[in-house]
Amino acid sequence: MREIGSDFWEIRECETYDFLSFIGKKSSDNIVLLKSGRNAIKALCEVIGNRKIVLLPAFTCSTVIEPFCDSNFEILYYDINEDFTIDTDSLNHLIANEKPNLILVHSYWGFNTCRDANLILQQFRNSGGVLVEDLTQSLFSENVRLEADYYVSSLQKFFAIPNGGFIMSKNQLNIEKENDKSDIDEIASKTFMLKKDYMAYKNDAKAQFKEGYKKINAIMEDNSAIYGISQMSEHILNRLDIGYIKEQRIKNYNYLHDFVNENCKKLHVAMPKVRQGTVPLYFPVFAKSRSEFQAYMSERDVYCPIIWSKPEMIKGSFPNADKMYNNLICIPIDQRYTEEDMKHIGEVLSDYENVPI
Repeated sequence: MREIGSDFWEIRECETYDFLSFIGKKSSDNIVLLKSGRNAIKALCEVIGNRKIVLLPAFTCSTVIEPFCDSNFEILYYDINEDFTIDTDSLNHLIANEKPNLILVHSYWGFNTCRDANLILQQFRNSGGVLVEDLTQSLFSENVRLEADYYVSSLQKFFAIPNGGFIMSKNQLNIEKENDKSDIDEIASKTFMLKKDYMAYKNDAKAQFKEGYKKINAIMEDNSAIYGISQMSEHILNRLDIGYIKEQRIKNYNYLHDFVNENCKKLHVAMPKVRQGTVPLYFPVFAKSRSEFQAYMSERDVYCPIIWSKPEMIKGSFPNADKMYNNLICIPIDQRYTEEDMKHIGEVLSDYENVPI
């Protein structure tokens, strides 16, 4: 069997597709395509100016926190529940006692995990607060988004693209961006081709394409200025086969959901079965021994990422978020893979059940 997981390489194109209209563009002035999600949050910090107290979820990525740190925000964290919904008691307490200017929320894994807090969040907006939704994990899901003032997202989590992110608002955005003068398109083009050939022929190119991804990541880490999206990335966006992306992810997720629930005692399914309108990012599970599970899977060429390690900036104990940082791991279910690939993952998982802990 071929390797499953790790960096994207495959680009499935269709006829020209208006990606910006798909994600909710109202006009050419209300969305700005940038190099990354981190860069989009940097742009957000510049747009909102002197609003300096922000509430972030206690379960988040360091790349979400860092731009607020760099812009000298006071950052406070609210906990989330075991099902990834917002802990409304924690959120209410912080709003009442800390008087934040801005709240950022995630819709985890493509599901509507903000629903229980919607009334609180809209009351916060009505009182003059700024609400931001990070769409990185719910980019292709329908009927998930809140009535937010701003939306930010990375575009690299769902498909092969050299770089990409955006900031969007209902109102006009006046954001000055610089051209990224790196050679990321050239590096990405060569890297994607090297991995494509490796996946097809199992040649000796693995060290080469791994070095290419390393160079891409190094370029992406530069958040010193606000950079526009690359030409290759914008070209790919407008030729995505979005229907295929959505269909395959839903099929693969639901196959593994049923299989793990019925056959795996060492794993606990983190989210429910996907229903209409939800497009999952990964298949997240809680593992009794995560490091052992990840090593076992990788030895069998199934690469399961940890989303996320706990950022050093988050101090204190957040019981539910800490459980996620310590035990959660994700199994790939994206559009690169078929039902046969999911069956292979199922076979590996079945074998893992017989491994003593």
